[in-house]
Parts: sequence; C-alpha cells; structure tokens
Amino acid sequence: MNKKRIIVISIFIIIILCIISYMFYNYNINKLDIKSNIPTINIKLSNITLEELNKGNKEQQYNNNTMIINNSNSIQNVSIKGRGNSTWNWPKKPYQITLDKKTNILNLGESKKWILLANFVDESLLRNHMAFYLGNLYETNYTSKGENISLYINNQYQGIYYIVPKISINSTSVDLLNDDSILVEFDNNTYFEEDKYYTTNYYKDNFIVKDIKNKDKKETAINNFYKKYNEIEKELNNKNWNKIKELIDIDSFAKYYIISNLTGNGDSYRSSFYMYMDGNNDVIHAGPIWDFDLGFYNNAPEKIKDIELDYNYNNKVANYFNDEKLNKDVSIIHELLTINEFKQLVKDIYNKYSNNLLDKFKNE
Repeated sequence: MNKKRIIVISIFIIIILCIISYMFYNYNINKLDIKSNIPTINIKLSNITLEELNKGNKEQQYNNNTMIINNSNSIQNVSIKGRGNSTWNWPKKPYQITLDKKTNILNLGESKKWILLANFVDESLLRNHMAFYLGNLYETNYTSKGENISLYINNQYQGIYYIVPKISINSTSVDLLNDDSILVEFDNNTYFEEDKYYTTNYYKDNFIVKDIKNKDKKETAINNFYKKYNEIEKELNNKNWNKIKELIDIDSFAKYYIISNLTGNGDSYRSSFYMYMDGNNDVIHAGPIWDFDLGFYNNAPEKIKDIELDYNYNNKVANYFNDEKLNKDVSIIHELLTINEFKQLVKDIYNKYSNNLLDKFKNE
C-alpha cells in the first residue's frame, strides 16, 4: 500500500470518527448507559405503550404500573404522567410518578409523588444537583435532595434521569403546619397554560397555586396570600423597609438572590420561583429553589428553539425566549435590591457562608 493511499485512508477514518463523536456528543449524551454504581429504575407499563405515553397529553395519568429499583425492590400500583411545560415537547420526556403510599426511594426521604427530570438541555446532567448542593450549603429553605439514575421503561433504556421528591406541602418537602398554609409558583413565562392563575395588583406578576395544606381551606389560603403579597408590592414601591421586614422572610429572599447569581440561572425570577406562607399569621418566604437545567450559564436557549422548530412542535411558547412580555422577571427581587438595607443583608449573608464555602467543598 503506497504512502499516499495510507494518508487518504487515515484522513477518511479521522473524519468518520469526528462525525461519530460529534453525533454522540450532541444527541446521545443523554442516552448514555453509564456502567457504574448509578441506581436503576425500571417502570413497566401495564395499559399503555411508551410511544402512547410520550405522544399523549402530559396531564393524563396512567395507573397500575410497576416500578423496580435496582433490579430487586418492586413497587406495585405506580401511576405515571408527563410533566413540565416546554420540556414536555422535547425528545427526552420528563415524568411524574405517584405511589400508593409514602416511600423512601434511594434514601431521599419519604414521598408519594416523585419527579423524574430529564435534564435534556443540560449535557452535564449535574446542574440541578449542584444547585441543590449549593442551596443546602447556604441553608436555603426546604432545598430538594435528588439522585441521578438510569431510567428504563418497559426494559427500554431512556437515559440518565434525576429523581427528586415533588415540591409540595408534606414532611419530606415543604413541611408546613397550618391548615391555610400555601405553596405558590411565580411564573411569567408559561402561566397562561394553567387552568387558573393570579396576577398581582401593582407589578402584574403571575403566580399559580401549587399546593394547600388543607384543601377545604383553599380559598382562604389563596385570599390570604394574595392580600399579603399585594401589600408587599405596595410597600416595595414606597421603599418602606421596616414594613417589608414584617411581611417577608428577608433572609430567604437574600439567599434566593445569592443562589440564583452564583448559579447564573436566568430562569430564577421568571419561572419556577416558589414561595410559601404557613398560614395567615406567617410572613411570605422565598423557596424552595428549583429548576436549574438552564443554570450555570447554559447556552441552551438557542438549541431549544432549533429543536422545537426541527421537530415541528405546536407549542404556544416555542419562541418565548424572544418574547419580552413572557421574559419579564418577577419584580420582588429587583425591587428589594433598590433598598440599601437589603443589599447590605445580601453582602452579610454571602460573607457569612462563603468564608467556609471552599473548605466545605474540599472536605466533601
């Protein structure tokens, strides 16, 4: 074989390897079956195919399925449904599973409802986990604890998923005591997809109700929260710091701001911005922190738009990254940052926790 032919063949092989590597990195990274000690979950569907589940209405819940953890622990009567807003339209689907009773899965705490995050746009598969780790270091309220798993459905490998208890009012997630306690999510991106949402009086931010401690107290809980939050907006507009301190847990909002900035999470103030109030006599708290697949300066928005167009998704928010109205931040953090006392609080909390932050990372 002459030298020229060897060079041509070598170049051809290199080109083929580059193409394969490129395809693997940009598409198959989420389908990689990592042979390690990562836990496995296999969901065996009973009355529906995987294709029907993925192409159907995300709100349709399918019952009587079986979940097998690490090829040994079998859980019966598992319900499964889709979840997410725009994320449900992406090729790798996120799911919610519901069990008959509270169960401690992978030592993450007892819960009936669990979320299987696909992390499709997070090629590191670590952004949510690292954000929760950071949130726990800063002692943010009710920060989630999750675990990466290999997910199988009907013995068919789906990729690496992140399992975490669903954010709700219960002893594992947001542990509130009073019957009129409430958990809400502020979302200025996809609020209109919900059956019911509420718009605040002054800054026109939008929130949806995620959970009520006692469903019989639903209207009371919503009215109490709505009234107090509108009062907060009024006092923010007046820059009345003394009154604001009586209405909100200022430390929780300062920590929320710090975590959002440390993680470079542009979603933090626009959607998945959770707040809660443990009854009418309580202040409003920020948290738990949630949704960091676009955090740590992920450049995924351009990819998302391309993917949605390539797959011809009929989604009302397919182009919301370019929509100024939908991209509007929830105002409370920005307004708090116009008050010197809050800015000083942020500095104090940051300094308090950051002094030992590197040491904690080194010792983990």
